[in-house]
Amino acid sequence: MEYDIVKYADIGKVKSGKRLPKGEVVSELISNNKYIRVRDISGNVINSKNVRYITDEASEKIKNYRVKTSDIIISVVGTVGSIAEIPHELNGAYLTENCDNLLVDERICLKKYLKHYLISKYGQEQIIANTVGSTQPKLPIYGIENFDIVLPDINIQNKIVRILDAFDNKILINNQINDNLFELLKIEFKRKFYNKNSDAKLLDFISNTIGGDWGKELPVDNYNTKVYCVRGADIPNMEYGNKGNAPTRYILEKNYNNKKLKPNNIIVEISGGSPTQSTGRTAYITENILSMYDAPLLCTNFCRAIQTKKEIYAPYIYMYLTLMYEDNIFFNWENGTTGIKNLALNDLLENIKITRTDEKELDNYYILFNNIMNKISNNSNENFKLELLRDTLLPKLMNGEIELDKIEI
Repeated sequence: MEYDIVKYADIGKVKSGKRLPKGEVVSELISNNKYIRVRDISGNVINSKNVRYITDEASEKIKNYRVKTSDIIISVVGTVGSIAEIPHELNGAYLTENCDNLLVDERICLKKYLKHYLISKYGQEQIIANTVGSTQPKLPIYGIENFDIVLPDINIQNKIVRILDAFDNKILINNQINDNLFELLKIEFKRKFYNKNSDAKLLDFISNTIGGDWGKELPVDNYNTKVYCVRGADIPNMEYGNKGNAPTRYILEKNYNNKKLKPNNIIVEISGGSPTQSTGRTAYITENILSMYDAPLLCTNFCRAIQTKKEIYAPYIYMYLTLMYEDNIFFNWENGTTGIKNLALNDLLENIKITRTDEKELDNYYILFNNIMNKISNNSNENFKLELLRDTLLPKLMNGEIELDKIEI
């Protein structure tokens, strides 16, 4: 079955986001004003937990740049082409200037259909074809208006949306289960270890910290050992033992062995952003993560890996650092030469005091941590399979290969 092809300009309008007023910044300090950034979009879903806040004064100045539940947004600067639907908990949030809000006439094109289309390979081809700039990619409004949209009638759109939403809803449920499981780990950790008498050095539990290496994009001379490099931007995607989007790089053979990440390593982002944004985020490396890559995993030079003296210490240190980051209390900061905030990790490890506890308590938590992380990994692996099946089905639905007019849904 062949579907009509129309220009986006014929079915909708584009409303840009808005830069914060001069002197205003996003913050973790909770207010009534949530502000969506490109970095909050991961896997074409907005991670509501990462969304930050702006002041009442800032919100008043950009009050005309808010989004509503079910709006579809697209990133248009830098990381171009990330698509997300606004969830109900972000109704009324403010939108960064690096994203646009795609407003369509739903008598012609359903918002959810547009989202799935733009995520598909056909939609991504349109995004790539209309992106301009090399050093700083940008998708201009006129480029979006020029998109070719494959558009079946509303009944077929509804069927496509129902099929694809069934996958997305199952993935969402698994993610919610993972959130709850991880919250249980936090609750148990706080009950046993956190914010009690601090009489031990964090450094006493650590054997080594490993610096990063950005490597080379392509094999050059002797840079011929393939690796993947974890950036700070990959850390949210690696939550709960998921695979991040670490880019492929090549490294000198002699720099390889002492930089490889291993199970139970803890990644800390040491540069980029500010204390209220990204620096200091942590990720826990599992066997599941490492098995998802076809080459070894390294840090970039914007992150550092922590190795603990014993395996049972790793969940303890990881959870301690995670909670301290969430509470925004544990970093020594210094300004970098470019104004980027850098974490003085060695000073941090030297000075932080944590709760001393006996090995049996740590061993019990290690067992609990691994049991729950295994359950989380199983859900994440199921999501990976669902996403693969959904993405295989997606182009077949979009190009009319499956005759949906004969299917009752």
